[in-house]
Amino acid sequence: MPRLTPSRKIKTLGEAMDFVRINFRELLRYVPEVGTEVPVIPLEEAEVLDPFKVPKPARVKPLLIRFKNVGITGSWLYGGETPSSDVDLLSFDESNYETLIRLREEGESLALRSYSEAEVEILKQDDFAKLKTLRVLEGEMNGIPYTFKIVKCLDLGRVEGQWSFIGKVKVIRAVRPFTIPCVYEAESDQGRLIMTSFRIRFTEIPEGTEMEVKGLVQERGFLNLNLDLSQSVRIIEIGQRMPWRRSTGL
Repeated sequence: MPRLTPSRKIKTLGEAMDFVRINFRELLRYVPEVGTEVPVIPLEEAEVLDPFKVPKPARVKPLLIRFKNVGITGSWLYGGETPSSDVDLLSFDESNYETLIRLREEGESLALRSYSEAEVEILKQDDFAKLKTLRVLEGEMNGIPYTFKIVKCLDLGRVEGQWSFIGKVKVIRAVRPFTIPCVYEAESDQGRLIMTSFRIRFTEIPEGTEMEVKGLVQERGFLNLNLDLSQSVRIIEIGQRMPWRRSTGL
């Protein structure tokens, strides 16, 4: 997805897709594993940036030494450091989540309470802000706002069919709440669903959380409520059992 154009930085998925449809429609391809059109860039026309090989800015090094096998992504990777920029961290090492929990519990990491209104998408602004404060994958350390993405690849299969969903869901089990993609088991008036997302905004949702969703259910051999393709998600009630307050061994 495009993030930086000659004239502006793109903040939301919807804006990114609009930019592609207007300027690079020839790159759109239907991908059955996604279930919709996405921009596909030929490798021979692309420059691949490696998050694990980018030079570590001095300002961020004290933060990075706390974690294992971490790379830098986001604007620091493709645009370089700016004085006001936060840092996006990437890792495949799940043990870093336990470190994030410990740093939050010891007060070395603070909840992230500031955000740009341009970031708000799918969720209502109040819900977006509330969920952000609950996560340890987002926060502030050493005066630097951070987002930490822990990637654990998962083959969800091909989309064989999809239909509109409007209704209430309740998270009954946080299956993989802190990885990308995140996975939850949910109850709805249409039966049990597996909710998934590749976006940080839907990670670490507490069990017991009730939501009203207007979106898509995709048939992949199981019923998948894809939160990333939702038109809107409204929080009715946030559950009390935070994923990161469980015992270790997630």
